[in-house]
Amino acid sequence: MTRTNPGRGLLVAGAAVALACSLAGCSSLANALNGDAASDDETREAAEGGTVDAFSVEIGDCIANPGDGEITEIEVVPCDEPHDGEVYDEVRMADGEWPGAGAVGDAAEEGCVAKFEDFIGIPYDGEPESSVYVQFLTPVEETWNELEDRLISCVVYIPGEKITGTLKDSRR
Repeated sequence: MTRTNPGRGLLVAGAAVALACSLAGCSSLANALNGDAASDDETREAAEGGTVDAFSVEIGDCIANPGDGEITEIEVVPCDEPHDGEVYDEVRMADGEWPGAGAVGDAAEEGCVAKFEDFIGIPYDGEPESSVYVQFLTPVEETWNELEDRLISCVVYIPGEKITGTLKDSRR
């Protein structure tokens, strides 16, 4: 059994994002086009906070809680400041027709949980192995079909706790 926080559900990359959005990273050009957060080119970590569109979140980004449901923007903060979650990996789904929200959720859970141990340092085997939980930023049918969005972002967080720094190799 995997432990995702059932009260918070899946985070979903917003369907309302303009078709011009790209899956490009947080380079200076992408920041100018997609939001106001700047990142360190070497570490890929946000060097200063700001709001970015849901497609601009990258591995290594620390984020404020974007809430439940469909989202179009995410607050990215430097990891050395208090934050709610950290993007630790990605899963890319295969091209094809929209598989349905259930299949996307299953792929997110399977793929992100499989990558959890490499990041945190202990398995994600459920109760009470880890105090860290996993959530996902996933495509929705509209972004799948119109933007060819196949990317799932894996996010770690600790329920009810702000994080300062990275959770990488925290063994929590």
